[in-house]
Amino acid sequence: MRVDKAIRVLLSFADGKPHGVRDLSRDMGLPKSTVSRLILDLAEAGLVTQEEESGRYRLGAGAARLGRIYLDGLDVRTVAMPIMAQLQEETGETVGLHVREGSERVVIASAESRAVVRSGFSVGERLPLHAGAGGKALLAFEPDQQREEIIDGLSFTRLTERTILDPRELRRELDVVRGQGYATSANEVSLQSASVAAPVFAGDGHVAAVLIVTGPVFRMSRKVLSAIAPLTVRAARAISAKLGGES
Repeated sequence: MRVDKAIRVLLSFADGKPHGVRDLSRDMGLPKSTVSRLILDLAEAGLVTQEEESGRYRLGAGAARLGRIYLDGLDVRTVAMPIMAQLQEETGETVGLHVREGSERVVIASAESRAVVRSGFSVGERLPLHAGAGGKALLAFEPDQQREEIIDGLSFTRLTERTILDPRELRRELDVVRGQGYATSANEVSLQSASVAAPVFAGDGHVAAVLIVTGPVFRMSRKVLSAIAPLTVRAARAISAKLGGES
């Protein structure tokens, strides 16, 4: 069928490179006349466009619009849950997904640890941004100006004796988080709880959420946090990739 062949031609551009009719004809085993007609149909629909200098074709604005529609229809929770479940199996601890709402973060999904003694936060729970790995990971990767505006509006409420209360200290922590690509914390939000968190990026490059692994401090030593961190970053990148963001 002609539609099947047109789809095959369109998929040939998935490598991101421009292609000529002759090359496509050879690679697909189709007559040049057939490929030429199909290319013209795709160009008319805006799915491919011709380069003036080389005469080759590349993906057009129509393909970009279809991709954006697909990405906009993705729900971060739906995308994240299978990856969160796998990360929970790998770490044995509770895995959460948090998003920023104003000066707070909200838990929107959770894959709970099956250990008798466990730590974590309930879906729907709201937490401050200045305390804990999740808040620091959300703040660290915001654009500079927006991050400063958010910090200026924080109340810096004390939750435990380890809660960060100084904006300057928070900024120093955020510099570290940006440098290493993840955040860690212990006893900042609640006593006897430690976490590691990594950012999840959307297709437009902004931080869509953070993936966070939380457990009791007696199991989450610095050494364990360091071991869990790359697993968390890898999982966050996998979610980002499915959202069309950085991977």
